[in-house]
Amino acid sequence: MYGKVAAIITLYNPNLESFLINLETLLPQVDLIYIMDNSEETHISKQIEALLKKYDSKISYIKMPYNKGLSAINDGVKLAIKEEADHVLLLDQDSRPESNMVSKLIEGLNHVTNRLGMNVAAIGPTHIDKNTGKPFKRNICCLNLREKPITDNLIEVDQLPTSGMLIPISVFKNVGYLCDKLFLDITDFEWCCRAKKKGMCVIRHREAFIIHELGIGTKRFFTLRI
Repeated sequence: MYGKVAAIITLYNPNLESFLINLETLLPQVDLIYIMDNSEETHISKQIEALLKKYDSKISYIKMPYNKGLSAINDGVKLAIKEEADHVLLLDQDSRPESNMVSKLIEGLNHVTNRLGMNVAAIGPTHIDKNTGKPFKRNICCLNLREKPITDNLIEVDQLPTSGMLIPISVFKNVGYLCDKLFLDITDFEWCCRAKKKGMCVIRHREAFIIHELGIGTKRFFTLRI
C-alpha cells in the first residue's frame, strides 16, 4: 500500500533548466508537489511561476515572503496534512530522484514497518554525486556515524540528509517539524536526533538513488561534509 505521497521542494535562485529536468523526473512518482520558493530576486520567482503553469495541476507554487531556508518545508508539510497525504518527500532544487526512487523507498518503509515491526521516522535514498557517479561520504561535524544493516538493501543510520527523505505524515505529530531556528545548518541532523530520542529509527535504502549536483566551490551538502 503506497498511499498519497506529497513532495516538498525548496528553491533558492535555481538553475531553471536543471530544476525543470529534476521536476520532470519526479512528476510521475508522486501525487502532489509543493514548490516552496525562497528566491529573493523577484524576476526569478516570476520566471519560475510562469514555467510551472504549463505543468501538471498536481503542482502548487508557494512564494515565501522571505528566505526561510529549510524551515519553508514546514509550511509545505502543513499543506500536505490539509490534503490528507500519507507521506511527504523532501527535496531540494539540485536533487534528481531516479525513476523508481519513490517506489523503492515506500517498499522499504513498508517492509521494515509491517514485516519487521520497526518504528520508522524516515527513510532516505543513497545520494550520488553527479560529477563523480559515486556516493557522498557521510562525515558530519567530525561525528562517527553508525550504520546497522537490517537487510541486504536497508540500513539503520544515525542521520539522513533532508533531500530525498520520505517521512510518514503521522511522524510529525510525534517528532514535530523541522527546527526553524537552525535555518540550514544541521537541520536534518537535529530532526533525526529528535526522532531517535522518541524511540524511532532512521533508514537508508542502498538501492534507491538520488543524484545531486553541487555548485562550484560548494563544500557542504546539507550537513554532509565532502
